[in-house]
Amino acid sequence: MTLGFLLAGMMAAACGPGASSPTPLVRASQPSSSRTPPPTALATASAESSETPFASSVYPYTLQLPSGVAHRNWRPATRPWRTDERIDSVAAFNDANGAADGSIFILGAAWDGTLESFRDLIATNVSRFHGCSAPNGLRSATVAGEPAFAFTSRCGNGVLAARVVVVHAGFGLDVNVSEISDSREGQVLDDILGWLRAPATDLVRAPRAVPGML
Repeated sequence: MTLGFLLAGMMAAACGPGASSPTPLVRASQPSSSRTPPPTALATASAESSETPFASSVYPYTLQLPSGVAHRNWRPATRPWRTDERIDSVAAFNDANGAADGSIFILGAAWDGTLESFRDLIATNVSRFHGCSAPNGLRSATVAGEPAFAFTSRCGNGVLAARVVVVHAGFGLDVNVSEISDSREGQVLDDILGWLRAPATDLVRAPRAVPGML
């Protein structure tokens, strides 16, 4: 099935230093994690890198950004997100890139709950750790034949983020673009949904096995 926004659905903003991991906010089918490696520097992408589909090695999707959108080479996630961890734009559980509108990062976790409960998990996490507002401009969408939610939130340091969330094949996925401008708020959500619905974007395949993933 095709998906047309950089995977769903939504962007979580990275705002300020993090606190230690609290007790999980919501219990999901959580894979055990491996030690987080230090983040690597993002290299400048060639024109070709923005036209080549990116296949996540951790999450169940392949995404192709329109030519000229990606400003860097993809930095792939090395493990899934644990639902008790602070969402940040730079983390071992993110598939990350950058665009003119801000930082692009996609994360997810094994999920046997509803789409609404996954949306609330994301919103609660960014509110708790970054002081982000409740979802603003919440809209319903469809990604790879699955219902999804798209919304924005403004965080405690003033950063505005756009997010798309979807639950697919037992996985909750959160697509984020952070540090967007107020004037681009609605357009960025449209852009993300467009990425996820592009012909080369695919949410059907199963992710490859990685250390620490069940």
